[in-house]
Amino acid sequence: MITNNWLSTSAWLKALHYLNILGFYWIIFGWTFQAIPGRWAYYGGLYVFFITWLIEVVVEKRWQTVRWDKRTLYFLLPILFFSLALLYAPFDTDTNFKWLLERRYGLAGFGLVGVLGMNREYSLHRVFRFLIVLAIGAIIYIAYRAGGWHWIMSEHRAELFSAARVHYVNAHTQFNYLLCLTLIAIWYLLFREQKRPRWWGIILYVSAALVILYSLSLSEGRTGFLAGFFLVGLLCVMETWRYRRWMGAVMVVMALTLFSVVVAHHSRMSKDKLQGEPRLAFWQAAEEPIKARPLLGYGMSRAQEEFTRVFIEKVPEDYQNEWRNHIGAIDSHNQYIQTQLEFGMIGLLLLLAIYLLPILIDTQHRLLTVMMIGLSMFQSVFNTFMTGDFCIIFCVLLLILLMIDRYNQPIEKEEVCA
Repeated sequence: MITNNWLSTSAWLKALHYLNILGFYWIIFGWTFQAIPGRWAYYGGLYVFFITWLIEVVVEKRWQTVRWDKRTLYFLLPILFFSLALLYAPFDTDTNFKWLLERRYGLAGFGLVGVLGMNREYSLHRVFRFLIVLAIGAIIYIAYRAGGWHWIMSEHRAELFSAARVHYVNAHTQFNYLLCLTLIAIWYLLFREQKRPRWWGIILYVSAALVILYSLSLSEGRTGFLAGFFLVGLLCVMETWRYRRWMGAVMVVMALTLFSVVVAHHSRMSKDKLQGEPRLAFWQAAEEPIKARPLLGYGMSRAQEEFTRVFIEKVPEDYQNEWRNHIGAIDSHNQYIQTQLEFGMIGLLLLLAIYLLPILIDTQHRLLTVMMIGLSMFQSVFNTFMTGDFCIIFCVLLLILLMIDRYNQPIEKEEVCA
């Protein structure tokens, strides 16, 4: 990487690497605690990470040592997806263009990071341990803000927990997604890392998983709740099956039974609640514009205008009244539908490539990638995931899966393009 030996081994350069890692952790923290007032929590990590990364790129002259393999080429796809908005710009409107584009800056920025690479001080197990500490710390903080001992003794723990989480941490969709990622990280550290944890580590990891599951059971959100309990059931079945197949078969029955009971007792899983799901109205409002321009879409801003027009015309008044304060900023709450609206089938195919190709590329941690990308694709059914509030954390996830351990893998000759 660096021809001058004294520079590559200098203490200040290593400190720069660790400062970059600190910025990376800060990004995850800031995305999790979006309710913190002020801009430092959310944007501070981005500034630290990208400034130190740019210094690393210049000092190490990384443009000279880019490894043009499948992983590097993959990160051109998020940049291309971001560029679609710019390609459509001459034919788009100005009404919503700026704020919609700002939500996607992460695709271009982190895509460039993926192309030019990260420093070698990153460690997958350290990142996963940070996720666990962050998730458990956030849960404890929410419980404290919900009333501490009073919250523990209260009959309204779910309501108090949700209210404190919204006010002090984040919305249920983002927070539950982080908790589900953490459950996958715990599974990986317990069963897939080469160096298995000691007995006390196993106790800590299992305890953390139980705390996370309990937090998901308190959530008013259905998506994270279903995803979390389904993931745990699936992972238990999978690991039991590896040990004894007959025990795995028994575990399947137990997991399905327990999952059915848990779902049946969730406050928002009743028939009336499901029929009144607002997302059904959002998806219905997107149907007419998509049918009008299925191949190429409308572009970002014009798609927003078309969606808002149909929403006002066709959606019942009770939904309009509920969302009237920000009716011009409502989207379809579905990444696949939203992409079809904006860029047609071309954009949708590119979106699917961004989601699915990491599973083919990452052969070392394929099952881990399947779990985390699968969770992201599931979340995309209920939120504008990659072009909305989840953009930054998804880009971070791609770096975790495809970049952090890449330097520990041998270079495959067939992958090298230049």
